[in-house]
Amino acid sequence: MLVKIVLLLLPLAYETTLVPSRPLGFIYGAQSSNVALVEFDVYMGPLCPDSKAAFQTVLKLADHYGPDKLRFRMHLFPLPYHRNSFLVTMGTHAVNKMTNGRMTFIWTQNIYSHFEIFKTLTKDQAILKMVELATSMGLSAAEFKQMLTNSRTRHECQVEREHGYSRGIKATPTFMINDVVVADDDQAKRSESDWIKIIDPILNQV
Repeated sequence: MLVKIVLLLLPLAYETTLVPSRPLGFIYGAQSSNVALVEFDVYMGPLCPDSKAAFQTVLKLADHYGPDKLRFRMHLFPLPYHRNSFLVTMGTHAVNKMTNGRMTFIWTQNIYSHFEIFKTLTKDQAILKMVELATSMGLSAAEFKQMLTNSRTRHECQVEREHGYSRGIKATPTFMINDVVVADDDQAKRSESDWIKIIDPILNQV
């Protein structure tokens, strides 16, 4: 009887699984055709102060090694207690689509430069502020707003968030090297040289 119940529930489990339409995350910089020696994934909160503090460091780290040695992939994980963070995540997905990834990290930097403002805005005010930022980057206000508010973008952001939960992500930023979480209470405060001390030995083993 138990086996029959499990078999009946299996299709339901597969039906409720949110499957992404593309590989998740935003890859920084030029994408090399080679397989990177180190995969560096970071789950970042779009309105998280610790993620903001770590952002420039991880970009410098990616530039230091280049795409053949290290592939930096940013995953957005909006925390529920950061007001408007899910909405800002939708804005990031919109910019990524509109620019084919070319301006995603410029947009992210702009958001971090204004992140305190977003925490004080209503939903409508936050949308207007993001439209303002998008147009300052040369993007169409109408196209951006349409992509920001449509159901497909919302679904993609929900898939990304559910993926983070499935990986056990609970806080931002969370760093992973080659699919393994780098656990340290002060990891957000690591400098570029601190990360190099961790990554160089890994590269030397290849």
